[in-house]
Amino acid sequence: MTDDLKLRKMLVPILRTIVGLSVDEMAAASGLTPRQLRRYESGRDLPTDDDFRKLKAASGLPPAMIESAILPLIRLLDGIATQPELQGTTSMSELIDRAAALGRLDILADLARVELFNANSQRLHISRGKGANELDDLLYRY
Repeated sequence: MTDDLKLRKMLVPILRTIVGLSVDEMAAASGLTPRQLRRYESGRDLPTDDDFRKLKAASGLPPAMIESAILPLIRLLDGIATQPELQGTTSMSELIDRAAALGRLDILADLARVELFNANSQRLHISRGKGANELDDLLYRY
C-alpha cells in the first residue's frame, strides 16, 4: 500500500472523530451513505478521490489544518509505530534526538511541520471526552 493510500485510510475515521460527528451525520454532510462511510472507516474500501474530497470538506476543518497538521501528525505517529527504536519516547526532544540518530528525516520533517503549524497560532484541539478516547483507539488500530 502506498503512503498516500495508507494515510487516506487512516485519515477518514480520524477526521470524523476530531469533529465529533456520528457516522450518520458525517455521511449526510458528505453525501455518502452511512454504509459506505463505515466501509471506508474499517479500511475495507478506500475512498475515491472525489469521496475523499467530500469527506474532508464535510469535516469543516480548514484544508490548511488537514494538510499542515493532521496529515503530518498521522505520518509521525505511523513512523513511531513502525520504528521500534522510537517507541517509548517520553518527550519531544527525546523523539527528535532518536529520529535524528536513526536518520529518519521524514519524521523530523513532520515534527517541524506540526510545530510550525502550532507556532502560527492555529491549534488542533481535541476535546478530552468520548471523541478523544475514540481517536486514541483509532490511532492504535493503525
